[in-house]
Amino acid sequence: MRLWLLFSIAYPLLVAAAIGLGSVFPGDEGHFLETSRLFAQKLSWEWIRTYPEMSGPLPFLVFAGWGSVFGWSLPVMRTCSLLIGAVAMFVAGLVFRDAKQPLWAAGLLGLNPYWAAMTVFVYTDMLTVLCALLAYRMAVQQRAVLYALAMAGALVSRQYLVYMALAVALWFAWRRAWPMVAATLAAMLPLGALVLLWGALAPASNVRGMYLAGGFQFHTGALVGYIGVLFVFLMPWLIWRKPTWSWWPLALGFAIYWISPVRTSPPSLAAGILTTGLLDRALHLIMPAQFGRDLFWAVCFGAGLSLLWSWRQRRTELAVITVLCFLAVMPVSYLYWEKYLLPVLPLAALVCSRPVESRG
Repeated sequence: MRLWLLFSIAYPLLVAAAIGLGSVFPGDEGHFLETSRLFAQKLSWEWIRTYPEMSGPLPFLVFAGWGSVFGWSLPVMRTCSLLIGAVAMFVAGLVFRDAKQPLWAAGLLGLNPYWAAMTVFVYTDMLTVLCALLAYRMAVQQRAVLYALAMAGALVSRQYLVYMALAVALWFAWRRAWPMVAATLAAMLPLGALVLLWGALAPASNVRGMYLAGGFQFHTGALVGYIGVLFVFLMPWLIWRKPTWSWWPLALGFAIYWISPVRTSPPSLAAGILTTGLLDRALHLIMPAQFGRDLFWAVCFGAGLSLLWSWRQRRTELAVITVLCFLAVMPVSYLYWEKYLLPVLPLAALVCSRPVESRG
């Protein structure tokens, strides 16, 4: 584990050297920094009720505490992200080690551009990933109190992590391990209190009105997109393990893709964002024609369905159930975005890493 610890420390430093701690990039980092600064200045129940973001308050509280102690310059704030990223990578290695998989298989997570970017930039994603990994590990070990704390942290970082709480509750309810089911319910209490305070699933601000004006509905295009992106993101582990493919799900997915193709969410379009993330942005550069991009997504969706079908013998594993709960819950979100796969990616990679006979 000493070598893994060194890798976990070296990886964020190498990414930071490549990106630059002081280089300003477009995106959400600017307003995340401003919100964190306001958390340090204006912290109160009214501020928590109305702060102008859609995600939970825990990452902003962490960044606010860091900035208050060490300063608010961009390099200093990104150092906090580096520390979170290092711990997240280390815990990912523990999850893979617990499953008797090589640590380097966890290291493949670092190839994902979102994992690299969120390790450096002042975003809310990597703290969510860290809490999710801790929650999964504590759930598998049935350490109820630690699991409840980690799961609560994940939920008050990003509300959509309710898919993991649902997966754990279903997994342990099937096994009649009621203390872990109770721990899941306890973990949801802080988010429940926030929802009562907000009067909705996000703070009562103009930002909520802009994004949630259309309410909630199931977006089949988002489901198609997440299955396709999941296949692409899992390529490093698929190349390693070379799973057995079934051709009929691939053909079926290619055929039905055209009923509900991948498209940018209306709130993103309203904000002037024309793509669904880094992969889609690259596709727009490589394939300017919509038909070419649709062909790519149709193949990826079919391959993703074939991959999920290959997991049918492992449907009782917690990692598999978590991925399926993600696919059931996330299309209800107001926004389809590739990086929302990040918290579930280590678990999907773990499923791909283990041979079929390895269960748990």
